Amino acid sequence: MPSLDQAQLSALADGVLDIARQVAALGEDLDGGVSSEAANSLFEAERSLRMAERAIERARRSLTS
Repeated sequence: MPSLDQAQLSALADGVLDIARQVAALGEDLDGGVSSEAANSLFEAERSLRMAERAIERARRSLTS
């Protein structure tokens, strides 16, 4: 079943990356003006999501080792 696990992890990583992109886009929309604090929080969330995506990818790759 490792190939199924890899497929699931790959799909999960793709989903997390997609959410990270959406969060970043919203942060860019809010950046500047009175919403800059909200934008900064969203950029922080984006960084965390990208780190999560990389961790999931590492887990996926470890299944082939």
